Amino acid sequence: LHKRAVLYTDLRRYAESIELLKKSISIRKKLGLSRDTATALAYNGLGNNYLYLEKYEDALQYYSRAIHNYDSLGMKSSPDYAMFNQNAGIICAIKGDYGKAQEYFELALSINKEILDRNDPKLALVYLNLGRFFSLTGNDEKALELLTQSENIFKSTDPKSPKLVPLYVNIGSIFVVKANYEKALSYYNKALALLQSGNAGNQSDLLTVMLNLGFIYEKKGDFERAKKYYLEGINQGDKYQNSVKVLRGLANISYIQGRKQEAIQYYEHALRNSVEMFGQQHPETALTYFKYGDFCSVSGDKARALEYYTRGLEIYRKAYGEKNRDVGNAYLYIANFFERNKEYSRSLGYFQKALVAGFSNFNSL
Repeated sequence: LHKRAVLYTDLRRYAESIELLKKSISIRKKLGLSRDTATALAYNGLGNNYLYLEKYEDALQYYSRAIHNYDSLGMKSSPDYAMFNQNAGIICAIKGDYGKAQEYFELALSINKEILDRNDPKLALVYLNLGRFFSLTGNDEKALELLTQSENIFKSTDPKSPKLVPLYVNIGSIFVVKANYEKALSYYNKALALLQSGNAGNQSDLLTVMLNLGFIYEKKGDFERAKKYYLEGINQGDKYQNSVKVLRGLANISYIQGRKQEAIQYYEHALRNSVEMFGQQHPETALTYFKYGDFCSVSGDKARALEYYTRGLEIYRKAYGEKNRDVGNAYLYIANFFERNKEYSRSLGYFQKALVAGFSNFNSL
């Protein structure tokens, strides 16, 4: 049952995989095997399925059960135990519980460093995930240190490893944040060379690299080259999740170049894709509302702009609560809107809300 369930997960037939795994666990419980390794692996499999379905509370619950099983068996130095902790760390990071996520990731790294050879690709994956985590939390120097360790291992074992593609993208993105665009370009181009060699990646990966290359040239003010990369990206297919970001980039460039109707078409396409791929209440859909709202604001459609800002804000508040930096950014969009329209009192109120939401040490003003 477990092998079939894994196959169904690989085929994205998550409901069927979940059904098989729950059936397997039920059988094992009746046999008095509820605390064995196979049951723990089934719990982990359930966690994976719920992760892919973006049901993060369910995913964390099953990863925690897998961890608890191995705890009770005294198997805290096994690769599986490290994997369970790493998976739990991913969920905590997604949920914004960074302190707990770091605990899980560092425990997984500690175990793997003890049991794996220092050049084992599995260890490189742990460095990669922990590096992504530190990048997410803004600790760029620590992220670069870990990602570089991951890169060195992959290159020593397989210089054309497919895992180098997301690694180069992650390193490039850190240099984008640091505004070191030339360094970022060098890493994105390494990823692109691997993809074009045919030894790694797929159309989704190629779209992601084109997105990042386009973004850099957009930041550099080279809009024609940015548009070229965005279009090459969208030509890989508009049904990949990162197509939403590409479409928003194309919309922004169309606006900058004075093609308002073209910009509207791209924003509408981005919004349709956001809702279709992520759902109406997903943070990525909220960001599309904010970007489209900004366009409406500067184009003179104030009513629609405020409608989209409000929709985006409600999505963020529902997803993250009131104390969150993304919620703070949502208030900033609205504050800037009122400032542009010379409604300074209302603008000030939203700037204050942004401070309260975005900084833990602010509770009121």
